[in-house]
Amino acid sequence: MKVTVEFYGRTRRLTKTAEVEIDIGKVIVTLRDVAVALAKTFPELLSKILSSETFEPLESYKFNINGKYVAQNLDVNVKNGDKILLMPIEAGG
Repeated sequence: MKVTVEFYGRTRRLTKTAEVEIDIGKVIVTLRDVAVALAKTFPELLSKILSSETFEPLESYKFNINGKYVAQNLDVNVKNGDKILLMPIEAGG
């Protein structure tokens, strides 16, 4: 299953890319699976954007799914082809 993760602001500067396609080798995937994959791909996000223990976004960051839903926790299921934004909360609106 593949999802695309887009980066804005500091996340883009740290990862040095605007977006990345993540291929999770599972059928049922949660946002936590995506966060773990991001941490493995971009370890520079740990402790700056994502918690190094739980992989939750730090207080000033959120995951947004398909531009419609701001995830309140990482137990949300995502679907093949979803676009996930990792963004600072002040960018939302």
